[in-house]
Amino acid sequence: SHDGLAPHSHEPIYSPGFFSRRAQPLPNRDFNERAFTVGIGGPVGTGKTALMLALCQNLRDHYSLAAVTNDIFTKEDGEFLVKHKALPEERIRAVETGGCPHAAIREDISINLGPL
Repeated sequence: SHDGLAPHSHEPIYSPGFFSRRAQPLPNRDFNERAFTVGIGGPVGTGKTALMLALCQNLRDHYSLAAVTNDIFTKEDGEFLVKHKALPEERIRAVETGGCPHAAIREDISINLGPL
């Protein structure tokens, strides 16, 4: 485990590596035909969800948007965006990543790509 998170195991990750060398998590998708994707990351309490809300509120009338939020054990961030009407509820997906949040970003991003 890392710094008291839920017990889990995997090889240490020292860098994100090369995206082009990773196995495609969803091999049947044509990622050249998809929308622009923005990832927002940072420590707990730094305003990631507030930034998501502001981006959705400011861009939703100009672009077709969807939001995928990651929480370790809850769906609170997604529920926050729904409660504050960031986007229509069907355009927001909350994903529980489990004990190691960086795994959903660096190792296996399919948990985030699936809802898109």
